[in-house]
Amino acid sequence: MSPRSMSRRGFPASADRSTSPRRKFAGSHTLVNPGDPRALRPWHFRALIAACGCLLVACNDSDLEGSLPAHEVAVASSTSTAPQNQNVTAPEQPPREATAAPVSARSEATPSGSGEASSADGPRITLEQTRHHFGRLREDETRSVKLGFVNSGNAPLEIREVKTTCGCTAATLDRMSYAPGERGEVTVEFDPSAPGDNQRKYVTILSNDVTNEGVAQIEIVADVDAFVVIEPRIVQLGTVELRKGSKAFVDVGFPSAEFVVDRVSSTNEHIAVRVLDERRPDGDPAAAAMPFGKTVEITVSPSAPWGGLFGWLDIVTSGPAKPGEAMRQTYDAKMRVQGAVYGLVHANDDTFRFGAERNTPFTRKLRLRRPDGQPLNILSSKVDFASMPGSTVSIVQVSPSEVEIVLNASGAPAESQYRGAVVVKTDAPGEETITLPIVGVIRPTPRGAGR
Repeated sequence: MSPRSMSRRGFPASADRSTSPRRKFAGSHTLVNPGDPRALRPWHFRALIAACGCLLVACNDSDLEGSLPAHEVAVASSTSTAPQNQNVTAPEQPPREATAAPVSARSEATPSGSGEASSADGPRITLEQTRHHFGRLREDETRSVKLGFVNSGNAPLEIREVKTTCGCTAATLDRMSYAPGERGEVTVEFDPSAPGDNQRKYVTILSNDVTNEGVAQIEIVADVDAFVVIEPRIVQLGTVELRKGSKAFVDVGFPSAEFVVDRVSSTNEHIAVRVLDERRPDGDPAAAAMPFGKTVEITVSPSAPWGGLFGWLDIVTSGPAKPGEAMRQTYDAKMRVQGAVYGLVHANDDTFRFGAERNTPFTRKLRLRRPDGQPLNILSSKVDFASMPGSTVSIVQVSPSEVEIVLNASGAPAESQYRGAVVVKTDAPGEETITLPIVGVIRPTPRGAGR
């Protein structure tokens, strides 16, 4: 029978089965006697392999001789049309779940901590745990734990580096090399830098482990209570009426009577701050939950000028020393105070803020208005911006009670911070002169820009 007679059962008569991507048996190299109706055809083998879930590594005439009756095995004739030295190609490998491994199979990397090691794995670090929760602790406490690991490979494990995600977490090893099967420990110390629940930090171990690119990671979790509770952390003054002043409060809570407020201060001359003798009864709930505490009073002076109001408060408290230490613990809290002082004239923004590239002109706008609906007119305007000569300002009357101030800045060649001001004269009684600060920075030109 000619080779073309094997085109039945769905094979094209002219197909070269030696190069078909799905049929990798040599096309004209006869495996069985095609004239025998009982003979096993190549597709029989493929069906049998698929049913058993086995992996056929290679198939040649000698493989068949031990598994088929002698009369069903035909040795290739020297008159075959295929080259005599043509090899029989194995079918494509099945998924990795197959029970038989392919010839020359290489080791497969497995995740750190799986404990699955083979003779070809090399060094492997297996973590005894990948997450540790310190539980609840106070901000002035320090906790530590030893977390174990094992070199589950068959070659020496070399630790290259141990890193942590922030300065509040430290991780150390007693040595950096571990023999196969040897156990080691990484000591993790957590010293909170701020209060907060569900804080997550990470310890990363870099090694010559053959899996996961040599990276193993441990998650550290903690719930941290404040050493001292100070609320609010940002004092929002809102709109303060011009020439009237305003008051605000910060509540400080302590866990014991041994804590005190040592000093308070403000960076803004128009914002005064002091500690009251008595704790206010309707203070912040978080601070009020602490058994002891104080109240800090913030006073905005009636002399505060029109416009934005900003400053920093510094509240320094102290408490008992840590066990084994002589000095009392100090807690220095810095918090922002911000608001705006307006009278008849209000602004949607009281400052021209910018960020620009070198030698690049820019435009910024803001608006002034009278909430009472009375007319607002700008009588004159000027730019005080010596670091950017040539800058101008223009006025657009949006409505009888609202105007837009437009700053056209010329730009600057140097990368630096810049400050200036736009000064306008208005017809609002008592607010005849309004100063609008200019604050910003010239950034580096992005690499490749303009090419």
